[in-house]
This record gives sequence, C-alpha cells and structure tokens, in this order.
Amino acid sequence: MVIRCWSLRLRWGVTLLFWALLPSQYQHNESTDYAHFYEPVARRLLQGEGLTEANGAPAIRYPPGYPILLAGVFGISQGFNLPEATALSTMTLLCVGLSAVFVFFVARSVWPPWSALCVALV
Repeated sequence: MVIRCWSLRLRWGVTLLFWALLPSQYQHNESTDYAHFYEPVARRLLQGEGLTEANGAPAIRYPPGYPILLAGVFGISQGFNLPEATALSTMTLLCVGLSAVFVFFVARSVWPPWSALCVALV
C-alpha cells in the first residue's frame, strides 16, 4: 500500500512539474477540430440547444463524449467563477493523471510494480 501511495504521488508530481515547465508557446491548442467542432457544440449544449452544430443540424461528425465533457467543464468554470483556461488545464491534468494510473495497473498485471511504474511515468 505504501508503494501505491508513493508511486501515485510521484506520478502526479511529475505531471504537474511537466505542465509547470512547459513553455507557453506549447500550451496553446492548435487543433482545428476543437475550435470548429468540439468547443462550439459544447457551448450550444451548455446553452440548452442540445448537441447541434451552428446550422442546427445534429452534431454527429464526431462522437458526443468530448463535447459533453467540455460542456461540464465550462459549466463548472462558470459556476465557480474560474477562468475557462484554468478549468480546461485542470481537466487535462486529471485526464493525463488518470491515464497514467490506468497504464500503471495494466502494466502491473504483466510486470513487477517498479517496472510498471517506469512504464506509467513514460
């Protein structure tokens, strides 16, 4: 149990350190699908317009999971009066951290704990 707590803290620390040291020019989202699909659909969902595109058509070009998640993040940021960039960065950190935890558990089913920790840190 001590190894689990220590390794979890280490993974979170490495992730937070990475994001803190990442130059600001690399922190910007350059993907066009976010700006042209995911974010607008999430904002319309949050406004009560449903999963629709700007022309009113159903937003079925991509799966609906990410716009739903974004709508939740935008709603939480508005509810707590947080900047959206902070809420999105927090969501990204949580997702990256959870991914590392899942990779660790999968790797641990194959390798010893220390080897699995190395895989999860990479």
